[in-house]
This record gives sequence, C-alpha cells and structure tokens, in this order.
Amino acid sequence: MSSRVTRKRARMDEGDAAAVKAELQQLEGSMDVDAAPPLDPEAPRSDASGTRANDAASDADEDAQAYVQDEELWFHDGTAILVAAGVGFRIYKGLLAEHSPVFQELFSQSHPLRTLPIDETQTVTCPVIQLSDSAHDLRYILRICMPRRGASVYGAYNPPFDEVSASIRLGQKYQITPLYEQSIRLLKGHYTDDLSVWLTRKPKTLPGFQAVNVIGVVNLARLTGELSILPTALYKCTRLDSRVVRGFQHADGSQENLTLDDLGLVFDAKTAIRKASIAVMLRTFNGGVAEGCRRPDTCSAVLYDAMADLDEHVDQLIRGAAFQSYTGVLKDKQLAVCTACKEAVNLRHSEEQQIMWDHLPELLRIQVPGWGAGKSLP
Repeated sequence: MSSRVTRKRARMDEGDAAAVKAELQQLEGSMDVDAAPPLDPEAPRSDASGTRANDAASDADEDAQAYVQDEELWFHDGTAILVAAGVGFRIYKGLLAEHSPVFQELFSQSHPLRTLPIDETQTVTCPVIQLSDSAHDLRYILRICMPRRGASVYGAYNPPFDEVSASIRLGQKYQITPLYEQSIRLLKGHYTDDLSVWLTRKPKTLPGFQAVNVIGVVNLARLTGELSILPTALYKCTRLDSRVVRGFQHADGSQENLTLDDLGLVFDAKTAIRKASIAVMLRTFNGGVAEGCRRPDTCSAVLYDAMADLDEHVDQLIRGAAFQSYTGVLKDKQLAVCTACKEAVNLRHSEEQQIMWDHLPELLRIQVPGWGAGKSLP
C-alpha cells in the first residue's frame, strides 16, 4: 500500500485574519481606480524598446533630409531633392529620368519625403535621395541635364578637366549616354591613336586642362576601358616632373594620383622611350643617299656629319618629345643635301616615327587591341 504525502495548510487564528482583512481594505481605498483604466488587449504596447525603435526611425528620416541647399541648382518648383556630401539639389525628376535610366529607377523606389512650397498656395512632396557622389561632380552633370539658359555640353568654351572627368564618371554610372560619349570623344580627339593627328595637334595640352591632369586621363582610361587614349596619356606622364608622383587636387579637395602599377609603368617606360627616340634620329640619317642622287659623295658626307652632330644635341634628344622632328633637333643647321636625298630623309624619318608609334604600347608594357600593325622595332 502506497503512502501519500500530504501538506497541511497552516490555519490563521481569528486575530490574524482580521488584521489581514483590515490591511486589504486600507490598500483598496488608497488606489485611484479612475486613473488606471482597464487594459485593452488589442491596444499596442508602449514599452521602452518600441519607443527606441520609433525614435531611431525618426532620426534616420531627419538624417536623410539634412542638407544645405545648393545656391545654383535649387529650383523652387523642383520635384525631387538629390543630396550629395551634405548639399541638396532640388531638381525636376521627370526631366532627369529622361536623361538617365538609373535615376528613373531610383525615383521609382521608396525614399524619405519632404513637403516643400511651390508658391504661396501650392506645395509638392519631394523624395529626398542620398547619393554617394561629391557635390562638385554632381553639380557639373546637373547643369547639363537641367534646363538653364546658356547651358551647353562643350560648345564654344573649353571645359576644365574636373568637368570632363565628372561627366565621364557620372555619365557612365548613371548611363547618361550622350554626355559620356561627348566627353570621351573630347579626350580621344586629343589623346589620339593617329600619329598624324598627334603631330599636328595644337595646343599640345587640351585647353582648360593643366599638364598634370593627364594623370586623371590615365585613370579615366582605366575606369572606362577606353584603352585607345591610354598610350599617349601614359607617354605624357613620362614627360612630367615630380608631379607624376604628387598628383593633383580637384576643385573639391579630393586627390588624384596614378596607381602604383601605372606609376611603375611610367618610370620604366622613360628609358625605353628615350632609347627608341634616339634610334629614330640615328636611322633617319644613316640610310644612305637616295637612289636618284646626283652628288652622292657630297650628300653622303652631309648625312654623316648630321648624324655625328647629334652628340651636340644629347640633351634635346633626351628631354625633348619622343616624336620631335629632326629639323627641331638640328635647329639652325641646314641639311644641305639634294632634293632627292632631302625627300628620302623626310620619308625615312616619317617611317621610323610610325614604327615607334605603332609600338608605343609595347614600350609602355601595355596591351591596346587594334593599335598599330607596323614592323617590329629594330
């Protein structure tokens, strides 16, 4: 037979029971029933974690809308606000969407909203969109995309490098194709793959650019894959002084430098390009007299003297441009040869320059598909 354990409840005597009853009555009388309405089980809870979440969401909205209005590109009837580096641009989203499918997609997404006046009686609700671009860069492309009197891509004026750079980078990022293509075309017209264009270009640096900006041109070629502008841009970097290491600052204070890999290419290419340039000069005068020369002894002696005199122009050969004319090296000295030999020298010089041009990527240790198809370097 199993034994069952039982617990006996302690009994309160009559005095204890009376005392407890009195305490309960006193406690009930002290409560304000009206101040504590019954809980509604359907009502939302208002605990500390919920308050913190609401505060965080409110702070996030406020942060998204924190900006300083741009003095130039803030249209009073604009329908969207773009914020870049703390600067707000109030623009027309429909117009910008026509230029850029990327912005069109951005405008279709959910963003913090801000209601702003159009005039004294009307308001408009604008999405506030945070962008990762610099305000300086964004301002350039908005000037072109927004309707402003006198605005032009690259009309009669010469754009600074910063504007061309922003147009290429943001034109590519936001798929503003006409802006990107016009900007790339501007660079290709100067940093050409055609030797005849390169030799006749004036001025030698793009108007609106500084010589050191070629560092940025190299970086743009790498970014976009527009490799046809890379050989001449890297070559121009070999012509820079210590600025090739220091780089330069953009108008917004950001720094532009070559990558370490490209800096190494520039240093290595300096010697190779100088050697090739000197070889062009030597072979120009070392080809002998022309087939139809009527005074071979005289012309042969003149050509030999011209080649021997190159040692007087070593500094010019080393420091001068790789594709300089032999007449620029000889300067005041006249090449007193017959007409046939003069034509032969000019032709030989052009051919040697073209061979060097065709192999410029090789001298720079880069590959550029479609560049040159001439002979191998001797």
